Amino acid sequence: MAGEDAVEQDETAGNDGGALAVVAASGPVGEAACRTLTGGGYRARIVVPGTSVLGAILDAGPEILLVDLPTALAHLEAVQDILTRHPALATLPVILLLPEGRGVQVPEALTRYVSDVVFPPVHPAELLHRTGALIARRRRVGAQRASAARLREDMRGISARIRATNDPAVMVEAFLSGVGRALGAHHVALQVFDDERAAALGSSWTDRADGRRALPAPRREDQEEALPHALDLWEHSRTVPFSSGPGAMHDADGAPVPAWLLEGSGRRSVHGVVAALGEGDTPFGLLWIMTEEQPLAWSGVETALTQHVLGNLAHGLIQAQLISRQQQAVRKLEALDQARTDFVGTVNHELRTPLASIAGYLEMILDGAGGELPPEASTMLQAVERNTAKLSGLVEDISARSSRESGAPGQAGADLVHLLSDGPVDGP
Repeated sequence: MAGEDAVEQDETAGNDGGALAVVAASGPVGEAACRTLTGGGYRARIVVPGTSVLGAILDAGPEILLVDLPTALAHLEAVQDILTRHPALATLPVILLLPEGRGVQVPEALTRYVSDVVFPPVHPAELLHRTGALIARRRRVGAQRASAARLREDMRGISARIRATNDPAVMVEAFLSGVGRALGAHHVALQVFDDERAAALGSSWTDRADGRRALPAPRREDQEEALPHALDLWEHSRTVPFSSGPGAMHDADGAPVPAWLLEGSGRRSVHGVVAALGEGDTPFGLLWIMTEEQPLAWSGVETALTQHVLGNLAHGLIQAQLISRQQQAVRKLEALDQARTDFVGTVNHELRTPLASIAGYLEMILDGAGGELPPEASTMLQAVERNTAKLSGLVEDISARSSRESGAPGQAGADLVHLLSDGPVDGP
């Protein structure tokens, strides 16, 4: 039962094609209401005196309830508890049938649960009109809620596909195709400007079901013209409708609509909405959603959900850019590490072997293998031997440090306590 205002008399109504109504009214009032509804093509079920009104409603599942004032007052205290236990009944329209007589007062506590009031005498045409109008309104609201629920679920799926990848191209494709299908658009185009937070790109999606020409991707050279518009939209946190044609190439704010939207579709006119893409204080792109035949039916729910998913896309693109930069940094570090490894290999190959040869020959010369040396020559060669040993030690240190940093196999630490506790090594 919904607390709606009285139905406007100009609202479309009439024979509903067999909708079911429950009439909770005794005596001539209830019987007359049943006859009127049945004669108007409705199915009417009257509640027998002594029968539970709630039970009849739950059993029949009607689209409208007609109740007289005594019955309504008898159930008033239980209504809130009933709605708590059966929340689906909150949308059931209720027509209150007033009894004849002057000075009939309807308690204020009851009016919040009543959709419309019919005063006696009840005219059949008026009752049918009010009944049809309430049922039509309920169905329309129900359809809108169902549509919003489907759209909300579609947008959740789009957000999930965006979060499932770090590839900006995959994110954009999932977003454009998902939003286009969810909103019933013919074309969706995304402009991403040059910005340090996200990679500049342009992409579009077209519903090709009816042989439409694919919309070209936005060009980077169009950025200069589009950026001021994006800044204005972002500042005011809104979307703006537009209709463009040969004589009208501006949106509702008077901002120019890019010529490629019209030229790319091959149509004389396109309609749609435009929203800014960004995060933080400034935007870095524009989203264009278009139809070719007629303007989009753009509701507050569609606006909110689209902007929410657009925010998820902006966050995903920024994260993808950060990950891309991190990967580039890792590749640079890997290249530096490889250069260091190559340097150590060069040191080992180019220095260790010559130094070993120098040390060997020095030892032989100092031992007198080439004949007795003058004291001065022996002193100089000993200095060369010491420096050669220092250089060899430096090469060994570089090699050992490189092995430890690279985690080379076979370079495990030694337990000195265990080795020393084994006692002295036996001599030959």
